[in-house]
Amino acid sequence: MEQVEHRFEECRAAAIDLGASSGRVIMGVIEDGQSLSLHEVHRFENGLVRHGETLVWDMDKIVAQVEAGLVAAAEAGATTCAIDTWGVDYGLVDSDGSLLGPVVGYRDARTEGLAAALLEDGTLADAYERTGIPALDINTSVQIAAQVRDEGPLPADAQILMVPDLITFLLTGDRGTEASIASTTQLVDVASKRWDAELLGRFGVDDAMVPVIRPLGSDAGEVRLGDHAGMRMVRACEHDTASAVASIGLEPGDAFISCGTWSLVGVARDTPLATPEALAAGLSNESGPDASTLLLVNCTGLWIAQQLKIEMEESLGRGLTWQGIAEEVRASHASTFLFDTEDPSLARPGNMLGKLERLAREEGIEGDLGIAALFGSVYESLARQYAQVIERLQRVTGESVERIRVIGGGSRNAVLCQMVADECGLPVIAGPAEASAVGNLLVQFCAQGAFCSLEDARRVVGPSLECGTYLPRAASDL
Repeated sequence: MEQVEHRFEECRAAAIDLGASSGRVIMGVIEDGQSLSLHEVHRFENGLVRHGETLVWDMDKIVAQVEAGLVAAAEAGATTCAIDTWGVDYGLVDSDGSLLGPVVGYRDARTEGLAAALLEDGTLADAYERTGIPALDINTSVQIAAQVRDEGPLPADAQILMVPDLITFLLTGDRGTEASIASTTQLVDVASKRWDAELLGRFGVDDAMVPVIRPLGSDAGEVRLGDHAGMRMVRACEHDTASAVASIGLEPGDAFISCGTWSLVGVARDTPLATPEALAAGLSNESGPDASTLLLVNCTGLWIAQQLKIEMEESLGRGLTWQGIAEEVRASHASTFLFDTEDPSLARPGNMLGKLERLAREEGIEGDLGIAALFGSVYESLARQYAQVIERLQRVTGESVERIRVIGGGSRNAVLCQMVADECGLPVIAGPAEASAVGNLLVQFCAQGAFCSLEDARRVVGPSLECGTYLPRAASDL
């Protein structure tokens, strides 16, 4: 391995890795100039809550939990922190710094069918060519349109802050954003990676209402932690998918599956691809690390299994573990069924068990379905969806995929990873499981001056990250 010149004896940083179902503050430490050790100093549950009839994020709770984690990290010696989260959701802040209303979640029904209407009336007619993002109900652009429709024009002094930017603002007072999270809005020019002023205007948004897109690794101010002063906030890849990709360094022929509540399936490119063929294939162009473009499809992911697990635990009156579920699926020969994981009914919370039983009946499977059959069907259907997306990526780009990198929490699921290898007919490298946090930390270590580039950082810490390999099995072995 090529040696990298180190300019440090020890690095300590804190990654705020906020997902749609849980949040963590993870301490990253490099003490010997070679290996990265991870220490979870704080974890908390997250999820959408009801505010009247609207699904919102409890920002007071989220910020309080993040602060608690950062205090623990500061006590453990972290000198910097950074945050990565899901995309598309935002809050409005006025000139005095007050939050104007709740932060509505992307699963709220207020945008249902609105993207199609905005395409039809011309508002989004050329948006894919301009932004590289397909018209989806969850997009920030569509959410803004829904808010304006329901509440009237945005206040003149309002500023739109994406969730990680809002949390950063509440912790440091800095108003800014970063390219990867901004690209999820469907309001950023795909070529220049700057805000599209004309498109913003169509939604009643002027330049002052969106924050400046800051460089990766830039300083976002001192975190206000009372007695624990001195910690600086760094702008990492603020979209968790880009942060996860930052942890691995994709090689030519690699595709990635960032597997969590959502599954992001894609490839990294030097240039965007916003052609009619890419649009027809449902491909998004999102900003990635190292000035890359992540050409990907946002699939419904382990959300289905997560919701099913909660309902099965209530039905059975006992807790279930993911490892126990995987062992039951692996050992069972129960009949499974394949279904479309993008079925719109599966995107909304509630009655996941009933929805899957309906889909099973449509496939001719009757009677009660046990844990093995239900979760086995979810995993097989997800693997098939991933294979279909990878086929579309190869067809549109004209470039073959030779290996799949499964990163994120789903990389711990050996049953799912083997199904992906079998369904795609390709080797799978699974890990790191904490990919978003690792990518977050590597950006911070570069900002601290420990490494000259993400490539150097990955070369040093890569061997210390746990990964597994899954080879496709012949059909006769399945």
